[in-house]
Amino acid sequence: MNANVAKENRPMIMEVIKLTNSKGMNMEVCSYGATLISLKVPDRNNHLVNAVVGLDSA
Repeated sequence: MNANVAKENRPMIMEVIKLTNSKGMNMEVCSYGATLISLKVPDRNNHLVNAVVGLDSA
């Protein structure tokens, strides 16, 4: 997924990279500041749960 982001009046490409392993665990990282968007890991019942908690930034 790509999105255009304006920085100092210059367009720049922002990408979201998704990595998945063989067990189904996956993570999404934004290329703008290497921001971790989601980290989904299997719980004890093998259901994927997002382990990243959204917090307001300062």
